[in-house]
Amino acid sequence: MLSLKQQKFCEYYVQSGNATEAAIKAGYSEKTAYSQGQRMLKNVEIQKYINELAVNAKDSRVRKVVNEEEHPRDNNGKFTDKNGGKKGYNSQNDLNSIKRVAKKKISPAEKIASVHIDFDKDNVLPELNDGDLGKIGLKQNKPVLLKKSVIDRNRTEHSDLTDEDFQNVIANALYSPSEIFKANREKPYYHFAKVIEVNSKGKPEIGLALLDVDDVKDNFEVVHAQFARPRSYNAMKNKK
Repeated sequence: MLSLKQQKFCEYYVQSGNATEAAIKAGYSEKTAYSQGQRMLKNVEIQKYINELAVNAKDSRVRKVVNEEEHPRDNNGKFTDKNGGKKGYNSQNDLNSIKRVAKKKISPAEKIASVHIDFDKDNVLPELNDGDLGKIGLKQNKPVLLKKSVIDRNRTEHSDLTDEDFQNVIANALYSPSEIFKANREKPYYHFAKVIEVNSKGKPEIGLALLDVDDVKDNFEVVHAQFARPRSYNAMKNKK
C-alpha cells in the first residue's frame, strides 16, 4: 500500500509530469527530491497508481465526445472497441474527438499515459505541449500522426529498440522533452529528446523522437525514434 506522501507524489506528478517538482510538493527534501522522484517512478505500485490517475483524468475530458454505444466501458471503466478490446484513443477515427478536446488543458503526464501505440496501423497521438510550440517556431498546435510505415521502417533501422522502448521514447520525448533542437537545415524537422530512466535492458538511455513540424500538413508527423549515446547526441545538437 502506498503511503500518503507517495500518493501525493503521484497526484502532483500527473499534474506536472516533473518527478522532482512532484517530490518536493509531496513533502520530500529538496536535496533528495530528484533521486527520490526517479526511484519512485520505478516502483511498480506507483507506476500503476500514476497511470490510473492519468487515465481517469483523461477519460473525464473525453467521455462526452466518445460514443459509448460504439465503445462500451470494461469492468475497470475504460473505453473499449466494439469487440471489447482496449481503446487507446490513437486511431485515425479518433482524430475529430482529439481535436474537440484539444482546447481543454491536458497535463504532460496525462498525454504520456494516453499513448498506447497500435503497431499494426496509423496512430493519432495528442497535440504537443503548448509551451513547446515556441521552441519549434510555431503558434498553432496539431495532433501528432505516427504512420504504420514509419513504425515498420523504424523497426528495421533501429532494431535495438523494442516495441516497449519505442513507445516510451515517443511518449516521453514528445510530451516531456528535456531538450528540443533543430535536426535539418532544409526540412522542418526537430529532435525531441528525453532521458528514458529505465529501458527494456534496465538502464537509462537518451531517447530521441524526430518530428516533422511542417505547418502546411494537417498533423505533426513522427519521422523516427531512437536511442543515442551522449557523444552522438552532443554531435547532433552541435551540428551546424
